[in-house]
Amino acid sequence: MSIAAALPQDAERIVEHWRAGVLSVPPHYPPCQGMTAAGWPDVHAGMIEFLDTWGVEAVHLGFGTRALFGVHRLAAAFRVDATGALVNVNHMPVASIEPGIIRFTNGLVNRGMTNPADSISLWEFVRSARARAG
Repeated sequence: MSIAAALPQDAERIVEHWRAGVLSVPPHYPPCQGMTAAGWPDVHAGMIEFLDTWGVEAVHLGFGTRALFGVHRLAAAFRVDATGALVNVNHMPVASIEPGIIRFTNGLVNRGMTNPADSISLWEFVRSARARAG
């Protein structure tokens, strides 16, 4: 089954999976290169806000984990071509979503990453970094 064809209960499960992933990432300090100490707490809170407001709709519109929460598997948030729509240096609230497009309140539009094959979820990146650190 495609994400876009998810039944309501399936969409809610996907959103809860995303929420668990976001909550597994420490909210008080940047989890990877390319994020700032000043901006990260608001970005983290904004991810939860997005899930509360837009999560189920995002699933039904076909957004996946990497499209929203992805980072480059080696360069993290430094590689914006492999960074999800919600992984930003500073939080910007979402104004609207439609298939393949997220519009932010500041007028910026995210139409998806150009290099999704090199992306993994932010929480996978954090887990692998912890494993490498020992």
